[in-house]
Amino acid sequence: MINEVMGSIADAIGGTFGSGCLICKEEAEQGSGAPIFFIRCRNPGIERLPGERKKMTLLFSIQYLPASQTPNQEMNTVFEKLYDCLELIEAEGRKIRGNLTCEDISGDGLVVVAEYVMFLNQKETENYMENYQMKGEVKNGDRN
Repeated sequence: MINEVMGSIADAIGGTFGSGCLICKEEAEQGSGAPIFFIRCRNPGIERLPGERKKMTLLFSIQYLPASQTPNQEMNTVFEKLYDCLELIEAEGRKIRGNLTCEDISGDGLVVVAEYVMFLNQKETENYMENYQMKGEVKNGDRN
């Protein structure tokens, strides 16, 4: 599920910013001249809940390296667009709402943290009762 959410984040960023930017889910060389987004998952957590449910908390760090002559203005605009496109994403047919915060905005780049919390149900894989037979008798009603 982590990779699916990461892919959905990359798709949302690509859909908003177009093909003019590079989106990396793995380490890549810098200095291409184009704006670059780096996406990585930080501190994923899975908590068991009663029954067959799980609570999955995924924390993603999205780093943006600007390429313009006015990086601060560009990063402010990028943060607003990121907030709009990553607030609600879709992964594996379910919509997931995220909370986004700006962790750092400096001359080096912009770092945004996106937190997605999901509740997952595990499907039963074992069939505990395949066949059931019941036998019963009725007495004839005499009191002896």
